[in-house]
Amino acid sequence: MKVDPLTLAELANKGDSTNQVEFARWTHRNLSSRIGRRLHDFLFLPYKVMANPSINYVHQRYVDAYMMHEDMNDINSLEAATEYWQALANTLNNNKDITSVLGMGRNQLIRLDPAIAPTLDSFLDRFFRSRAGTHLAASAFLQSGPAPPRARKPAGVAMGVVQPTNIAATVRVLGESLASSGPECACPLDVQGAPDAWIEFVPGHVQVILRSILRNAMSASVLHAQTSGTDVEPVRVNVNHGRFGVFVTITDRGGGIENFDRIWSWGPTAWTQEELERDLSDEELEWADLDESDDSQPLPMVPIGFGAPLARLVARYFGGDVQLRSLLGHGTTAYIHIPELQQDMSSLSET
Repeated sequence: MKVDPLTLAELANKGDSTNQVEFARWTHRNLSSRIGRRLHDFLFLPYKVMANPSINYVHQRYVDAYMMHEDMNDINSLEAATEYWQALANTLNNNKDITSVLGMGRNQLIRLDPAIAPTLDSFLDRFFRSRAGTHLAASAFLQSGPAPPRARKPAGVAMGVVQPTNIAATVRVLGESLASSGPECACPLDVQGAPDAWIEFVPGHVQVILRSILRNAMSASVLHAQTSGTDVEPVRVNVNHGRFGVFVTITDRGGGIENFDRIWSWGPTAWTQEELERDLSDEELEWADLDESDDSQPLPMVPIGFGAPLARLVARYFGGDVQLRSLLGHGTTAYIHIPELQQDMSSLSET
């Protein structure tokens, strides 16, 4: 299924358009082709993968989303465009748990057959790269499109469009949120550098890039202090703003990363014997109440082991990067590049 390339300029122009019907048609056409492309990708997964209840659940959600677009194929009036807005909002609300469910499914499958990991990880790379663009296109329409009276936007929409974003302030807010979330992340944060590092970016995706890296650094620092009997050393963050965007370094003294060669794999870097023997039916989803949108409903947490690969994938999707350097017994430094988004970037094209 052919998917047309999409630029940030096109998204911005459509969002500023006064022709709401044409905006709805354009969004419908783009999302329909992107969702269809992902359904096509599911067809090439091994039977044992598709037989997994979690993977099958995600596949069915995409089937439902595609059928919604098929059923609403004739958008020729403002009323029809408004109806499509509500249907798309419902679809996004129904898919808030997709990342958590995929994490659960991958972990279940890897315990049963570790050899299937490369197939799953390749699929997840394509899935989340596509999902980033799909969410951006949907958010642009739900943010500026013809919403019904008193309709509530889905969680994440307000922070899912390109807008001025203060990176240093985001780091501080995320650090405070993580430190107050539980004793496992009760670690001080030392933020230095450019306090007014404003760039054009997508705040929701900045949080995806930074949150997991910060959480890993803070939790590693706490755990290392507990096991070594020392005080928790602060995680040091340096924010620099340059010509090509913002560069963030996050350094911890958390003892380094074991199994570093697996850090970019989707899922935990190691399994304990207890985890391998645990009844798969005992899997539970974790939830985090993130105040990042105009919706008070909690959003699913990123599954264990998904944080680093998802952060790097999102950063690279927009032309940035995440690199890690770790010294076992000492600590880890993350080097993060968050670029200034340019309207002529064609980074939203489907792969």
